[in-house]
Amino acid sequence: MQALEQLFKKQTDSLDAIFAFLSDAGKAMALPEELMPMLHLVVEEIFVNLVRYNTESCNDVTVRMSCEGRTLTITLVDRDVDGYDLTRHADVDTTRPAHERRPGGLGIHLVREMMDEVRYAHENRTSTITLIKHLGAADVES
Repeated sequence: MQALEQLFKKQTDSLDAIFAFLSDAGKAMALPEELMPMLHLVVEEIFVNLVRYNTESCNDVTVRMSCEGRTLTITLVDRDVDGYDLTRHADVDTTRPAHERRPGGLGIHLVREMMDEVRYAHENRTSTITLIKHLGAADVES
């Protein structure tokens, strides 16, 4: 299994560096370039939520990307924070018109739709969000 990780300042200004990290890791793991915009979007959504809502800590956030066989895993680790299990966030009813919906939750909905699994763990004031994508044979070079 190949895994790469990096620490990023917990601020939205870190997004360009995160995107560069993901792109570089994707190249190192021989992932198709077409996959990168989706990965950027889901990581941006999760990271921005950590910046906006886990404000009790300014600690750096770890972003880790690994690929084993056809399973791509991206993990974000936020330390010294209260827990918020995004996997328990209510589903968004996208069939209703926007003006009839409660604000919020659309980003998490998109992450759930784009990834095959979204996992959350919180232990010792550390939140770990794991995003898993099962790649097709065409997505992984031998």
